Amino acid sequence: MTADGRQAEGRKSGVLKKSLLYIVGMDVQSTKELFWIFLGQVGMGLGWFLGVKLMTRMISPEEFGRFSLGNTWMNLMLVVFFSPIGQGLMRYWSIARAQARVSDFGRASTRFRIILTAVSILLCVVLIGFSVLMDLKNWIWLIVLSIFAGCASGWSSMDMLILTADRRRQAASILNFVSACFKPMSAALIIFVTTSTADMAMLGYLIVSLFLAGVSGFFYQRAVTSSIGHSRISNGKDMATDILSFSWPFLTWGAFIWIYQFCDRWALQMFHGPTVVGMYSVVSQLAFYPLVFLSGLLQLFFMPIAYDRAGGLKSAADMAAAIRILMIMIGCYILCSLLLIGFYRLIGTWTVLLISSFRYTEYAPLLPWLTLDWSLFFLGQLLTGFGMLVNRTRAYIPVIIISSIVASVLCLYLSRIQGPSGVVLGLGIAGFIYAVWSMWIARQVVIPERIQIGATKAGGQQ
Repeated sequence: MTADGRQAEGRKSGVLKKSLLYIVGMDVQSTKELFWIFLGQVGMGLGWFLGVKLMTRMISPEEFGRFSLGNTWMNLMLVVFFSPIGQGLMRYWSIARAQARVSDFGRASTRFRIILTAVSILLCVVLIGFSVLMDLKNWIWLIVLSIFAGCASGWSSMDMLILTADRRRQAASILNFVSACFKPMSAALIIFVTTSTADMAMLGYLIVSLFLAGVSGFFYQRAVTSSIGHSRISNGKDMATDILSFSWPFLTWGAFIWIYQFCDRWALQMFHGPTVVGMYSVVSQLAFYPLVFLSGLLQLFFMPIAYDRAGGLKSAADMAAAIRILMIMIGCYILCSLLLIGFYRLIGTWTVLLISSFRYTEYAPLLPWLTLDWSLFFLGQLLTGFGMLVNRTRAYIPVIIISSIVASVLCLYLSRIQGPSGVVLGLGIAGFIYAVWSMWIARQVVIPERIQIGATKAGGQQ
């Protein structure tokens, strides 16, 4: 091995050693927080498995297709409206405490919740009117239940983000675990005592969502009450404006993420009906959710280490070490994604059968290809970590906008011609664009930053 090769190998070993030391050297509090974060992720995975297993056993493919479409409305409220504002509240909780403005923060939080609830009601009215106009009255109850389940889940998600910011990760993780697991169990119970329809399944989700909104609200109020003693009289500045300014990019991002993630189901509904949507959704979720878990876990593990190594972006060596950590994260993701695709290629049909029933195996051969599609999408998501490292996240907004438009247009066009296989092709093309473009942007935002750091260091030495 050459001297350069030995040096490069030594640098890689140093980064891995420092990464392990970072984890091992965490204090007891941080270790507990990491455990509760992991438990929350596991709860989400278990809840997803229970949801698909119970619903596919208890309702027909047609009703499961309607239920999957109802879930898109529930996720609309979460991804597009509540989660972006929740990110702003999570960011400004520590600022409110540091500036002794917890009372201002509480008023801003309440105002956002009222506004978003009003938006939910308005959206319900609009969609009900559209359903009546298009003679789709059998969808009205599902729309109402889905949107209000999303609204109630949004309230609790905002509370959980604030609890996370307050380092009450145990409460947040337990609430997340209960939410993921008890919603499908409640849906199954409601179906058992009433009728096997998507409406009754969504009613079960709504009941648990309302209950959790009350419980999470109790923990949120405790957090506010414990901090309110340090508050001072408001200085007249509106904290809601600052929170909205921070959240606005997340609102844009969330809207196009929602379009990207759910355009395939609506394209199939438009040309093939809910039965096809139901059978396709089982395969799609088998491809999608393991990658959600994988990418989320890798980000939770590697991103804090990368941020710690980068510091204030003043050292070229620290910046290079942070980049190498992110490259390790990307490498681990690609390897695990390829293993998952290979696993589905070998026993994809049996996996679909394990999680559902024989009625849903028709599109099982599409599972490895759908997994490839979503692995490209989440690769693009992970690559945004390079932009986050240098505070250049806005550079990725055009990427998700164009990719979402490509995904929706191709899914609509190819669904009409080729059905589910056409949708898979459309998502694959959009995913390839998203991943390659995100990779190019990662290179463009990191290299100038490294050059600038190096130039600043050289200037300081002179």
